[in-house]
Amino acid sequence: MVSAMVTSAAVALFALSLAVLYFAQPADDALAAEALLGDWREDESSLPPVFVDFSETRDRPLDVPEAILKAKRMGAHGIRIYLNLSIEGPVNWDLLLNKKPAVVEEMYESLRRHDVRLMLQVEDHDGRTAKFVSYLFRLWPDMSRRVVVASSSPLFLLTLGGNNKAIVKALVWCPCSVAYTDAMCTRPRNDNLGWHLVASAADWFYRWCFGWGLLTRASMASAVVVDMSHVNECFVRLWRDRGLRVVVVASDDPKEQEYLRQVLRVPIVANYGTWQGRE
Repeated sequence: MVSAMVTSAAVALFALSLAVLYFAQPADDALAAEALLGDWREDESSLPPVFVDFSETRDRPLDVPEAILKAKRMGAHGIRIYLNLSIEGPVNWDLLLNKKPAVVEEMYESLRRHDVRLMLQVEDHDGRTAKFVSYLFRLWPDMSRRVVVASSSPLFLLTLGGNNKAIVKALVWCPCSVAYTDAMCTRPRNDNLGWHLVASAADWFYRWCFGWGLLTRASMASAVVVDMSHVNECFVRLWRDRGLRVVVVASDDPKEQEYLRQVLRVPIVANYGTWQGRE
């Protein structure tokens, strides 16, 4: 726990230093719009896109091509999946980086065939994970138009291709992720008051860096992904004025999902079980 807090603070400080010392740029805006929005644009009367998350479905687990096909039939813009290469145990990185992964090839062909986008969220990672994801973009250069890489780690996004404008990145933001275990900031991560205060201080520093746009600048993000409990009209306007798009993780309430799309005019991530293609 102590090391995690220290690492979080160190990453934020590292991001701040990079933002001050370097003039970093996100992916090309037209490319980012194509990956995040598809054919939809902010000034259109139609509703913003929806990324469907199948991770909490009670049905049998879907493989990615199945999820892509189901999302297409639902009228969704894209899907969100999580990448964790270590979940099955040790990874043979030499083998992984010297072949064309058949699973990824099948996934990408499904994305192209059905004209569906992918939000690839990476949370459990190291330097080799970034190397692998970058390798996939080199294998399929056109993947940049269909895939958005999202992570709550500015360091991972920075490591992912450096100042490579061909990779569209999104910073996943939770203002209390060090001190609390939930997006609503109600369940403390540590029962010890002292460590909780240390974690809260780290969260404050993160919020300061995020509020001034330093974390998004350092990670070269084209968008921020935020839980709807932290979003309002001022938040959306602020980030749009900074040239970034806002993607909101919606609750399971259909009315709140409609509010985000109809009033705030932002793309959303919705659980499969609560969004059944209501267009």
